[in-house]
Amino acid sequence: MKQLYVALNSTEAHIISHLLQNDGIDARVQGDYLQGAVGGLPTTGHIRVVVPDEDYERAQHVLKEFQEANMRVAVEDVHESEHEDNY
Repeated sequence: MKQLYVALNSTEAHIISHLLQNDGIDARVQGDYLQGAVGGLPTTGHIRVVVPDEDYERAQHVLKEFQEANMRVAVEDVHESEHEDNY
């Protein structure tokens, strides 16, 4: 298994894991149980998404497409918000 992504939190890791699984990649979340163990302390770097070595490149591609789509949506939301502020 190879680390693909380090998540900010368990929710983000599971969203990415499910996205990859829907594309046929055996993605797994590791370290999400640590979030509750450390309480209010930051868990940065502990929650990660891993994939089989042979699926790593394909998983990178799927993740990149997902991130780019989310960026486009975020930019469109900003533009819509700016447009609404002008009225």
